[in-house]
Amino acid sequence: MTNHTNSVNGGALRRINSAALSKHNRRHFICGSDAQIIMGKDEKALLRLWREKRGEDTAPDMSDFPIVQLGLVTEDLNRRWYELNSGQRICDVQRHVIHRTIPWMAATLGGLVRETGAVFEAKFMLPWSFSDEAAAEKHMAQLQHNMLVAGTKKSVLSIIDGGGKLVELSVEADPIYQTILIAAEKAFWRAVKTGETPVLFDCEPPKPRIEAVRVVDMNASNSWAEFAGLFCETRQAHTEHERATDEQTSAPIDPTPTQTPSASTDADNPLRPRGRPRKVKAVAEQSAAPPVPSKPTIDNNPPPTDLQADAAPTKIDKSQLTFGEIRRLRDKAHLKFVASQPCLVCGRSPTDAHHLRFAQPRAMGRKASDEFTVPLCRTHHRDNHSFGDEVAWWERRAIDPLVTSRMLWVSTRGIP
Repeated sequence: MTNHTNSVNGGALRRINSAALSKHNRRHFICGSDAQIIMGKDEKALLRLWREKRGEDTAPDMSDFPIVQLGLVTEDLNRRWYELNSGQRICDVQRHVIHRTIPWMAATLGGLVRETGAVFEAKFMLPWSFSDEAAAEKHMAQLQHNMLVAGTKKSVLSIIDGGGKLVELSVEADPIYQTILIAAEKAFWRAVKTGETPVLFDCEPPKPRIEAVRVVDMNASNSWAEFAGLFCETRQAHTEHERATDEQTSAPIDPTPTQTPSASTDADNPLRPRGRPRKVKAVAEQSAAPPVPSKPTIDNNPPPTDLQADAAPTKIDKSQLTFGEIRRLRDKAHLKFVASQPCLVCGRSPTDAHHLRFAQPRAMGRKASDEFTVPLCRTHHRDNHSFGDEVAWWERRAIDPLVTSRMLWVSTRGIP
């Protein structure tokens, strides 16, 4: 066992007393398990959580749920197994922290990996309903919430199933999903304060980056041996065919003219070379008569003098001026990527790539650059255009679209 009292990152995380997050005061914060309900698809659980935060209902007693008690009992065993297999230490177990700038965002961490600073979460799942993808999708909102609160970009999900199997998943922070998560939690917290009934965001969690490698034993099949023999037999012919194709493609055109075919005998007719067709102009027969001098032609466009050449206008590179030319960036692939993301307000799909016109320079007029685009569903897209004041429309929803548009642009352009 390790000493679970040391902190990471120089003690940068804010500590709060355990009593501050007791069952009586949990309604003053949104924790990782609450984020899992807010980003889930159970409307009844969302309404029950909303009533608990408003003090109109009490939290259910989990002591009667065996699966919950199994998760609590196996947490210590899960940490010890992870430390034994990875060689890394888990510190700050059950540490209560709150977000640096959002006072109602809090988390009870399952631990922090001392060497990497990653958030550690220990879970228990039944073996007949377990898969790596399903486990990561189920706990994605809680992991992303805890990474936001802890100020780290990595997390480790360690799971023990009922069959005695230990599974370790590494999940990294997703800036786009975290932006939607903050927007959903802000909307839920606003509903708690105002009394409005909350609605589900119905946002699909990001797919975890799990190794998609499968080992298949083909010893009992002869297909691979047959394909290998066929490849060995046809490899030389394939190589010669590719070389001949490259030679024909790169061969230069012969500038010398061919003989004009005559109708006397077949031997006088030259054979047409195989390969690319070549356009050859026939040479006209020269007559014995002396050539007739042609009339002198008058050149109406004499070559310019040195003075005229110096005075000729040249194209100015406007990008080198003090005030460079404003360029409109167009990228259809980026717009398609933005439209594939969930709505920035409600998290629904499909969406449209909405251009942030207030972020465009005034010199561009009604033109818009694809650099400033965010995903909006059809309902919020129409509401944004009909509202009139786009800046006020985003402020009412407590969302900064410029940050999301920049992250989307960086992700598609490959900017480090």
